[in-house]
Amino acid sequence: MAVWLAVALAQTAWGADLQEAEVLYEQGALQEAARLAAEVGGADGLSLAAKARLVEAIYQAPADAKPGLLDEAAGLAQAALALDPTHVDALIDLALTLGHKADLAGPITAHLNRYATDGKALLDQALALDPDNAWAHGLLGIWHLQVVRHASDGLAAELFGASRAAGLDHCARAEALGPEELALRYGCALSLLELDPERYGQRARQALEAVGRMPARDAAEELVRADAARLLAELDLKAARPADPDG
Repeated sequence: MAVWLAVALAQTAWGADLQEAEVLYEQGALQEAARLAAEVGGADGLSLAAKARLVEAIYQAPADAKPGLLDEAAGLAQAALALDPTHVDALIDLALTLGHKADLAGPITAHLNRYATDGKALLDQALALDPDNAWAHGLLGIWHLQVVRHASDGLAAELFGASRAAGLDHCARAEALGPEELALRYGCALSLLELDPERYGQRARQALEAVGRMPARDAAEELVRADAARLLAELDLKAARPADPDG
């Protein structure tokens, strides 16, 4: 009886600690959230710690601290997967982290380090485990669009099996499955603008305007909404400029 009571109390405390870490994450206290979640441990705790470190690297850290934080986020996600190889959130956390490491490294280093290939494999695994996961679809959409952007349609298809059609399909599927996931809409819109602003500008603008109307559920989403508003303002400013008569 005493043993079972001790186990039950320990599980209750673990759950409460993880909930506290989630609240800290939602409030934007990312360092505290990562520390507490890592202390709680388990695949759930380590995955949350990885996510907090990733958001800190993207939005809060100075440039020279970003690589170290991304390495830490990757290590935490890998530790979560070592405990539970089927942990979909950890797979997505690690794929996101590899994507941002690729952005910092540049296309050549990213290719040599297999960031794109490994990231795609992680997302494919997440989708196989959870076929209706909006984040897996959205990130696969962004993956396809970004690979085409960097490699061109022909090389993207030949080297990576990537295509703009697949990118558009995955982004549309993510929007249908997770209409409240404003970060995915922003990511797809940004990727479309980077790939071909003339062809996809109106579609991207509509997505950014939708993000502006959506409520942010945590501090990370507030940061994404701010990014979307800045990008939309840049598009408006560019549209308001008089055309250059010389082209």
